[in-house]
Amino acid sequence: MALGKIWVALSSLSVVLLVAGCDDTVQTQNKFSATEICKATMATALQHDLSTISLVDKNGKLVYVSYTDPTDSSQSIYRCRLDGDHVLWAPTKGQWQNQTAGQISYIANYNQLTITETNANGQKHSNQYKLSELKSS
Repeated sequence: MALGKIWVALSSLSVVLLVAGCDDTVQTQNKFSATEICKATMATALQHDLSTISLVDKNGKLVYVSYTDPTDSSQSIYRCRLDGDHVLWAPTKGQWQNQTAGQISYIANYNQLTITETNANGQKHSNQYKLSELKSS
């Protein structure tokens, strides 16, 4: 009888710990905003320094970012949106690139964001960004 009570108590404790653990995972992934993920995605996709990518606007699920060319200060604007752990992006007036060129995914792990681009041939290219780096850019 006492063994049954201990089992029930431990089972309840396990459920509480499991739920608490899930909550920590959600909080960890939510440390990065859609804006930060999109800025990191565009820096990776365009193969440019993060400092050249900046927020233009956020409209619902769409994030608009710009790339400023350091040589002539010209700007190109891109739109971006999250789809689960994938990121879709496109020039302001153009097709979503992930439907033709490959896939971009992200993994948020504590204070680090990893952006991975997989091209049509299956080759992968990844960049990692710290939360502090994205917040200061």
